[in-house]
Amino acid sequence: MHPVHAAGVLRTKGERDLAIEALLELLGREPYHIDGLNHLVVMLSGPGHEDMARPFRRRIHELRCIGTGMPDHEHGAVIEYLEAAHGVGVTPKRMPMSLVRATFDGLADFYDWKLRTYLHYRAPELVAEAIRSTERGRDHGLDVLDLGCGTGLMGPFLRTVASRLTGVDLSERMLDRARERELYDQLIEADFMVWLEGNRHRYDVVVASDVLCYVGDLSPVMELVRARLGSRGRFVFTVEKSEVEDVSLRLTERYVHHERHIRAMAARHHFDVANFVERVLRTQNGRPVDGYVVTLERPPVAPTSAPPAR
Repeated sequence: MHPVHAAGVLRTKGERDLAIEALLELLGREPYHIDGLNHLVVMLSGPGHEDMARPFRRRIHELRCIGTGMPDHEHGAVIEYLEAAHGVGVTPKRMPMSLVRATFDGLADFYDWKLRTYLHYRAPELVAEAIRSTERGRDHGLDVLDLGCGTGLMGPFLRTVASRLTGVDLSERMLDRARERELYDQLIEADFMVWLEGNRHRYDVVVASDVLCYVGDLSPVMELVRARLGSRGRFVFTVEKSEVEDVSLRLTERYVHHERHIRAMAARHHFDVANFVERVLRTQNGRPVDGYVVTLERPPVAPTSAPPAR
């Protein structure tokens, strides 16, 4: 009988310590046996065993990095992020770009099906509803920027109000799917925060649908977006809801945000809160994921006074 199977049998019989011993013996011979690692980490989950589980969980993270083909020098930051999702160490400010790219390149071929059919993803409709609910939301001919556009799920909704529609995403394979929709005037492969720093164009609407769950502190994002909005320009985005902490990173490897953090960052960067509603954004393991759909507006820019005549 294979040690993994034997460990499972022992566990069902209440012989947890013997099951752990069998898996440790296996991993002594084969340190990166993925089934053995996964079963052992599950058995060690719970109070009192975190220190013992940690090195084996890190091996799982390392195998994940290797499996995506990311360069060795990027493994450290990714493993730190994945450990932080388990409550270990200091929480990074955002998901590492290498993990974003690897994750979504790997999901691209079945991303739409997974979100729409399996996770009941509703963010595009909710964002479109938020845009329409504002005074200018029924306008046409808008210059719209879709941050983290992915496969372009927002495209059909944004195209109805946009005279020009630009999408930015870090995943080349996700952008390939977006191009197939033929809805975007321009698609750019880049980290959206880095790209915003170097961009000087102003937009009427900037959208971030299911994107800021990979960013912790929202202050840098709001600062960059505000600089790219014209007078009365709107920033419409979704975030998952935190009940207690301002910002926290969950086992889902996604950040959640408290309402007070969002409002505080909006005030810091001189946004007006045009709309702030709580909605179910999707499901996770059959359970609803609560979040916020937020519309911030840049206040009108006061006209510059003409110099006095001489």
